[in-house]
Amino acid sequence: MRADGKRDPGYAALGEALAARCEEVLRECQSRYVSTAGAFSPGGPLRHEMSRSTQSIVRWLRTADAEPRKASHMAQGRSSGGRRDVTRLGVTPLVELSFWWSEVVSRILSEEAERLGVGATILHAATTTVSETRRAALIELAKYCDAELESLHHRLADLARRDPLTGLGTRAALLDQLELSLARLSRQPDGIALIVIGIDDLAAVHARYGRPGSDAVLVEVGSHLRGRVRPGDLVARIGDDEYAILFEDLIGPSEAQRRAVGLRASAAVPVQVPTAVSPVRITVSAGAATVRLPGKRPEDVLAQAWSAMDSARRAGGDRVHVVEVDRGRPIVLAERTIVG
Repeated sequence: MRADGKRDPGYAALGEALAARCEEVLRECQSRYVSTAGAFSPGGPLRHEMSRSTQSIVRWLRTADAEPRKASHMAQGRSSGGRRDVTRLGVTPLVELSFWWSEVVSRILSEEAERLGVGATILHAATTTVSETRRAALIELAKYCDAELESLHHRLADLARRDPLTGLGTRAALLDQLELSLARLSRQPDGIALIVIGIDDLAAVHARYGRPGSDAVLVEVGSHLRGRVRPGDLVARIGDDEYAILFEDLIGPSEAQRRAVGLRASAAVPVQVPTAVSPVRITVSAGAATVRLPGKRPEDVLAQAWSAMDSARRAGGDRVHVVEVDRGRPIVLAERTIVG
């Protein structure tokens, strides 16, 4: 500011000089970027945001009442496609681009200040604003990357809990829910049942119809199982050809048996598979493990249910075996077998 309180005209003159060289800023930054990171779209969001950042400095220099732009748009990605560019290009090239922009703009301001005879005070204020803009841009970039990383963690966690083929829960999701259900047994009298369904001889379907055929069977069986249970009951795919269904508020083995028989019937329906002339008939085996007392480990309960299903398979398939985990006996002694 001058002694009379008015802004020195040197600011505006320096702003006009920088405006005249905006394209030079863009060309030099683009040249450095291409030599380091690869392609730089002439009409893309990075070029557009660099131009906006430069113009923000120009506007501050030109107008006495304008506040300096303290955050570069390069990091904020507000233009169409900007956030996609941040994700695609990575952090390092964008950080370098921010420093290049600051360096080029500051150098041009110094050259123009010398040519115009602008004092050191004005030049210092202008280059300080450029540095503040760059620092704010890096802060915005860090915030954006933190948000992206958190979003990625959520997406990965969701992928880990959802089977990509059937859309059902995964083994990890089942064990998490089973652990919660077992913990609740200490506060409620009703038991739980874990039923494992295994497709009998899916390998034969795969051998005859290939991966598309076996995938069609897996998807169809999963859909039928999900349609058979209540909204709050968890259905998960826990193996290549195996599913698990967790039921809470279950009285005991008889109820588990009834539900396992119903699930076996709903899953063992003809499936239309690619290249097959007629629907393929399949059968499934079921193993149910019931628990009423607390203190069990989810992995152990799942192992009991799976062993019950496996024993049904080895007995010829298309069967239901039920084991009462609380008895603590070998599975064959606690077994209830239903064939039909």
